[in-house]
Amino acid sequence: MFDDWRGHARPDYRPTARQQTLVDAVAVALAHGHERVADVCAAVAKELAIPEALLRRDDAQGGVYQDVYCAIQYLRHRADHRRHALAHEALAPVAGDILGTLVFNTNYKQTTGCVIESVDGTSITLLGKRGALCVRLQSTALGIRYAMDAAAERGRRRDGWEEFLATRHPVATGPQSQTEAHAGAVDAQLPLFAV
Repeated sequence: MFDDWRGHARPDYRPTARQQTLVDAVAVALAHGHERVADVCAAVAKELAIPEALLRRDDAQGGVYQDVYCAIQYLRHRADHRRHALAHEALAPVAGDILGTLVFNTNYKQTTGCVIESVDGTSITLLGKRGALCVRLQSTALGIRYAMDAAAERGRRRDGWEEFLATRHPVATGPQSQTEAHAGAVDAQLPLFAV
């Protein structure tokens, strides 16, 4: 069963025809407010007319319960990928963009003067300061969204994500861009924090 769903967390995963039928039924069950896997499984069994005997099967190859669980996880991963993609599109990150103060929920430490150093796919490398220490951080646009909102909630910045996007202006790049000036103060051997 788990081999059948191998890779379902990847953004490019495409369910088979059998899996898609199950995914559709699971989506309907979740939309009707079922949250526990057992409740979703019962709703799916009713929707797809799965025999009771097959519902009780739960051997080493996996039964309906495991199949439903994998379909739920697939839908959750797909929704998560969608949130990341939408945040990345909204931010449209470019090296040199000034983001200001951020508070990431991994450690709730304040990082000031954050500037985007580079963008590699959806991975964004930031330069900033924690006290007197220059740091290099790695995040996603969704992580930055949460960090902006957390900083705003704590009174560390005036704007949250939505306000930031509404007033955002592109930063001019050039030989003396903000990123290069900031990067000059940062040691090339900085530790890389994933946030």
